[in-house]
Amino acid sequence: YLGQEEVFDLSIAETHNFIANDFIAHNCMGKKKVAEMQKHREIFIDGSTKNGVTQDIAEELFDQMIKFAEYCLSYDTEIITVEYGPMAIGEIVEKGILCTVYSVDSNGYVYTQPIAQWHNRGEQEVFEYILEDGSVIRATNDHKFMTIDGQMLAIDQIFEGGLELKQLGELPLGLVEKVS
Repeated sequence: YLGQEEVFDLSIAETHNFIANDFIAHNCMGKKKVAEMQKHREIFIDGSTKNGVTQDIAEELFDQMIKFAEYCLSYDTEIITVEYGPMAIGEIVEKGILCTVYSVDSNGYVYTQPIAQWHNRGEQEVFEYILEDGSVIRATNDHKFMTIDGQMLAIDQIFEGGLELKQLGELPLGLVEKVS
């Protein structure tokens, strides 16, 4: 446990992931506009109450889902951009840099996609995970990464289960395509 640090995330439209420190990280859900989020909240609560869930519980569940969407990476997490090469996610977010990143689809194909949204998630608890090869991941304990079998799981769940992370070097890089 490293303590409270400022953390960041990106939203990638099509594949919902990006390469971070040579691993495949799931992007956050992204905060929609306030009015749109309120609309979804109302739909969720209305549907829940019609199915027997109390309004208090439905509201609490929706708030938990929003909180779940805020998993993040530390400032210095390296993101591979097409235009500028490796860059710290914190710098990309702070400067709102328009760039294209690498992402991976469910078949393991590598794509390039523009960043759709930038997210500074403020101060959160950050943990450091040291892998067998010496690689380091600094993230909230619920940030999702791809395992070698293609699942997107929270980093804590991956370590607790003794699972392996899929790395960039394990991907078929000859299969790079651009998603528009």
